[in-house]
Amino acid sequence: MLVGRARELSMIDSVLTGSTLLKPGSLLIEGPAGIGKSALLTAARSMGNRAGYLVLSASASEVENDFAFGVVRQLFDPVVLTSESSPFVGPAQHAATVFAADALGYRDAEAGFARMHGLFWLAVNLAAERPVLILVDDVQWADAPSLRWLGYLLRRMTDLPITVVLAKRSGDRRPSGSELEDVLARLAERIGLTGLDSGAVADMGSAYFADAAEPGFWDACLAATGGNPFLLKALFRSCASAGMAPVADSGVRIMSFGPPEVASIVRRELRRVGSLADRLVTALAVLGDTTDLDVLAAVADVEPDRAADLVRALVGGGILVRERNSVRFAHSIIGAALLADGELAEAGESLNASAARVLAERGAAPERVAAHLLRAAPVGQPWAAQTLKQAADEALRRGAPDSAVSYLHRVLQEPCSNAERATLSVEVGRAEANIDLGAAIEHLRAGMSLSSEPRDVAAVAVDLARALCAADQQPAAVALLDRVRRELAPHEPELAAQVEGEWIGTGLLLLSSAPDVLAHLKAAGADGAARRRSFQELMQAHSRQETIDYATETLRALAGAGDDGASSVLSGSVAALAAADEFSLALAHCDAAIDRALARGAVLSYAALCAQRAEVHARMGRIPDWYSDAQVSLDARVKLGLPLRNNHALVTIGQMVSALVHQARLDEADRLLGRADLLGEVPEHLFGTWTLISRARLKAARGDLRAGLADYLECGRRLLQFGLSNPAVAAWRSEAALLWHRSGETTKALDLVEEELDLARAWGAPKPIGVALRELGLIKGGPSALALLAESRAVLKDSPCRLQYALSTAAVGVALRDAGHVTDAREQFRSAIELAYHCGAVHLAQEVEADLRASGGRPSGRTGDGVAALTPSERRVAALAAQGRTNRQIAEQLFVGLRTVEIHLTNAYRKLAISGRADLPEVFACEPTAVL
Repeated sequence: MLVGRARELSMIDSVLTGSTLLKPGSLLIEGPAGIGKSALLTAARSMGNRAGYLVLSASASEVENDFAFGVVRQLFDPVVLTSESSPFVGPAQHAATVFAADALGYRDAEAGFARMHGLFWLAVNLAAERPVLILVDDVQWADAPSLRWLGYLLRRMTDLPITVVLAKRSGDRRPSGSELEDVLARLAERIGLTGLDSGAVADMGSAYFADAAEPGFWDACLAATGGNPFLLKALFRSCASAGMAPVADSGVRIMSFGPPEVASIVRRELRRVGSLADRLVTALAVLGDTTDLDVLAAVADVEPDRAADLVRALVGGGILVRERNSVRFAHSIIGAALLADGELAEAGESLNASAARVLAERGAAPERVAAHLLRAAPVGQPWAAQTLKQAADEALRRGAPDSAVSYLHRVLQEPCSNAERATLSVEVGRAEANIDLGAAIEHLRAGMSLSSEPRDVAAVAVDLARALCAADQQPAAVALLDRVRRELAPHEPELAAQVEGEWIGTGLLLLSSAPDVLAHLKAAGADGAARRRSFQELMQAHSRQETIDYATETLRALAGAGDDGASSVLSGSVAALAAADEFSLALAHCDAAIDRALARGAVLSYAALCAQRAEVHARMGRIPDWYSDAQVSLDARVKLGLPLRNNHALVTIGQMVSALVHQARLDEADRLLGRADLLGEVPEHLFGTWTLISRARLKAARGDLRAGLADYLECGRRLLQFGLSNPAVAAWRSEAALLWHRSGETTKALDLVEEELDLARAWGAPKPIGVALRELGLIKGGPSALALLAESRAVLKDSPCRLQYALSTAAVGVALRDAGHVTDAREQFRSAIELAYHCGAVHLAQEVEADLRASGGRPSGRTGDGVAALTPSERRVAALAAQGRTNRQIAEQLFVGLRTVEIHLTNAYRKLAISGRADLPEVFACEPTAVL
């Protein structure tokens, strides 16, 4: 039993007991050096073992602060290396690169997220067998990737039998504390360790003195040390070795004892042991805790036999502990005190270079060698730069770009040529692109200015342009790519073509550059035939069938190449198929690409593809699926740390707002726009047009016709500048025309909707034709209205666009009622209500119910039963379960916990009035909006 720590041990026991009952626990033990944090962790380990936990433990070190995933590897290495079967099952496979030196890794941001997610599922897999206890000592010195993973785990372990106990030394500072602060903020319980009381001091000290202590002695010891257990033990040993009796008079002599005295005690012990002892222990402080004796001797430049004698003496003096051939300090405070001592610290700085050389000669891992090179002056030898480069490459492979940046910055301090400096600057910039865009742009620019080879210039230009885009500096990216493609064209046409492809893809997304890019494409004509066509070009094709054929061929080629969905060519081709009403093909390609993205843990691609599939559902009128996929896409982006007001999120936010309007959830739509800072100016990006048209729908639904019309017209103006006049992209004309009509501007309304109908007929897809016919009939009114509306309904009857068919059916009902055919009108209204509820269009259903009542009919009383009664999250989970996915597979795909899946399924069973999972396929088969 630890002296004086009964309350703290009780808290640890309470946390562990809760976790065995499937209630996750987390605890922080905090206090100054020597206060007993490590002892409590050791006690927690024993308690966990007795309770049947799988105990994973690690101890962070200041020396290995830049060692990527160092703490994570300490935690999991014993399991990974000794497990009879691979623990890397399912999403956990993406964590394999953290542990396997020969595994291939990815260097982009989403792959870093995939590793975090993989490590999370590695813990989940282990917790499926028995509760897991994670212990980390000195967490303030943990490497940043490990801290990010701890934060990731703590955010998601709400329903897992996992307990996390961390110990942190108060007062220590980290160069960058954001990751640590995130972890600490998520811990549920805290123990603030203070000094022992006088009773505990007496209990501890009695073992050091043969005689009973006089009154006042223990109080003097408490006052001198603050009750710090380590300082107390050092004081007791000092008193005992000096022959000091535990009498009241001794109190005056010990009152000056405190933390600074530790170094003095160590120095006295070193002088007693003999020469070279100070160099040996300083080398140990530099190398970090637990070092092989032969390595320690080589770094300290002490003969092995002499080093062994010194260690034996220092163990006797309570300074060191030896375990077989390994040596460590009796307490970490000793090493810290040595490095804080000015004279010894100066020697420590010079020993880092020696440590790096010795470790390199012995074949130590590059990152371990680099940890010492970071703390040493420039070595000026090729092996140092090579080792730092290898460490950077290893860190990138493991998904730790921040560590790689530290190593590469240090390489730049070594002597190198301009060509080498150019290459290094580019490598630094590429690594920084995932953690600090400003610095990345600066280094990529520097590297590009020093590059002389055309191939290097082209590659860096593309990387720099992508960094500029990620930093919302798209105009600068377009200008850069345009300049480089022009410079390369006369002498390097193939390289120029590669840069031009990037320029086209980037430039077509910006209002300021799209017209120039479109003009260039028109002038290039057949010369650009070998290049994949953009979405704008596909929507300007001479025929709908030409677009379908080209997009299908392109998608088939991309699938064969294993494209994971990040490609703008893939997304443009899928969007073109959807605009051509080829929904089955579009969904099939989306689903296949989503499976590929999930298989490699490509979360950003997964987010983009879910947004793409949401757009297909939107065109088909599957509102719950539309909203659900958009929500998944936005959640995935947020989990990657991307801001809501991000150009690529503009589509997703627009999709969600439009779906919310259809579901009569207007306040939620307003709040979403407000959170994304999109109630005012909308970025002049192609994706911003989705935000504008959705915002226009919201304003129109609230009755603000003028503001809604302004957004519709601005959306149209931008789409025309983007070269997208095809109404299959967005029916902004007909929607704006209705607002013109409601505002009394019927002539303007007719001009706009008739233009849309002409364009729609030229394109030939049923959806845009049916929409334009319906709005034209509504605006014209009178005797011709019913014929136009009936034609709209007939065009859409066999189309998968059920929401548009419901709207046209309702419009026919209104026209029949106005013409005096009330009975026929009621039939149309009832049909439209049923269709609306099946589509999840609550707003439409409520409006048509009002029309039915006004016609003397009575609604059925349905308010959205069946699948329509489910929340988007419940529907998403239930639909995947209906496809045959297990709870684990659903949790893996949606990035949620297993308990979350169980809760959603339980709620779905209750709302659907079914007994369980086996009934789900039949329920969803009856739903026209089912995702199957």
